[in-house]
Amino acid sequence: MPATLHGVAVRILHRADMIAAQMRVRNWSQIVPYLICFKRHTNRRLQEEIFARVEKPHRLEHLEAAFQPIDVSLVRACLSKLVAEGRVVAPDIDLVPLGSTTIFRRSAS
Repeated sequence: MPATLHGVAVRILHRADMIAAQMRVRNWSQIVPYLICFKRHTNRRLQEEIFARVEKPHRLEHLEAAFQPIDVSLVRACLSKLVAEGRVVAPDIDLVPLGSTTIFRRSAS
């Protein structure tokens, strides 16, 4: 197997690794659409307000409720952006499905 193909590094993923990453992939498949759909409509102020709130761990449902009447999709998009940037984490993202009880907190780094 070549190390690169058309200038892109080739990495072999073994079946066991893919199975181990199954929940993470499923959860990110829910996060990525928010990143794409709201790319042009980034709300930095809301992101910073969410970031301030997750100084202590919060369940997704409580974050959404805290920012009502703001559309839930916009709250999730801002939270998704923070997760993608690595500023916020969901410790169980590799273990359980993403949902209203998922807990988010600030990243340790």
